[in-house]
Amino acid sequence: MSLREDAFERILARLPFPILELHPDNGGEFFNRFLLTYWKQAVPHLTLSRSRPFHKNDNPLVEETSPCARPRKNGSLVRGSIGFARLDTVAHTNLLNQIYDRMWLLHNFFHPVMRQQGDPDRTTVRHYDRPVPAFDRLSATAMLPPERQAALASLRLATNPFQLRNEVHSLLDRLGHLPNARPGKPQDVHRTLFNPAPYLPEAAASVTLSIDRTITAR
Repeated sequence: MSLREDAFERILARLPFPILELHPDNGGEFFNRFLLTYWKQAVPHLTLSRSRPFHKNDNPLVEETSPCARPRKNGSLVRGSIGFARLDTVAHTNLLNQIYDRMWLLHNFFHPVMRQQGDPDRTTVRHYDRPVPAFDRLSATAMLPPERQAALASLRLATNPFQLRNEVHSLLDRLGHLPNARPGKPQDVHRTLFNPAPYLPEAAASVTLSIDRTITAR
């Protein structure tokens, strides 16, 4: 299994609802043959759409780059919590995944968010709806299968938000104290896989990070 396929499987395992449409960014790192091949096989009836070139506001609910929107999710959730330090080791990646496994609970279950109403390009006055957590918004759409919604509701009731927040901050503190990769010392990125392969030759798994950022072809 390739690293790309493993990343896609991690996404599929996390989503609580069926995928009807895929709307990637236009950059080659997002829209490429690996993405098309995998998702057409994983979700045969998938609808594919694309953003208009040079129109970043086509993805306002994710990127939130509109002048009238709140700070971007990439900024408020990822950069605001993780920071801008370079994370380039297997230990960094595995700990970061532990953090994300807790952050999605904290933000989707307990952090209320506002949605701007109306067309942000046609008004100078911002109007927002009532702040509610993302899980409540999703539940109101009736898109979740009943058994999945019940399981998530039970998970929220069983989760202590204060304890969860402390766990996130404790893991972030550990992340900040991990050393970076040493120049010339390979990192086996396959040790970070969501579904690790049973065997991978050492040469195929070799990746050199930090100063020399080259990846050995598989």
